[in-house]
Amino acid sequence: MDMVIGLVIAGGVGWFVRSDAKRHEADGRKVGPFGPDGWFFGVFLLMILFLPWYLIQRSRASTQPLGQPGPMWMPDPNDESRYRWWDGDRWTEDTAPRHAPSADEPTSEADA
Repeated sequence: MDMVIGLVIAGGVGWFVRSDAKRHEADGRKVGPFGPDGWFFGVFLLMILFLPWYLIQRSRASTQPLGQPGPMWMPDPNDESRYRWWDGDRWTEDTAPRHAPSADEPTSEADA
């Protein structure tokens, strides 16, 4: 079904461009070496190459559920003194110590 929708969209855009080129040609303006039909086929071919690529990229981007964070270091839910790596689906075994402020660093804005 996606393929049919893509072909209809590509055909519609191509037909619009062809109609516009025919209007320009009727006004006496040059529309290129292949005329209005060349514009139609060029846009149609561009669309049938671009639309599948776009749909594939869009489906790849939507594989992660909304509201779920991507891969990143986050506070360890079991040990607040450490960070743990979240791979986008689950916690890994990778951890890192959290930075503790040194004695000469302010710990809040009131100390600054």
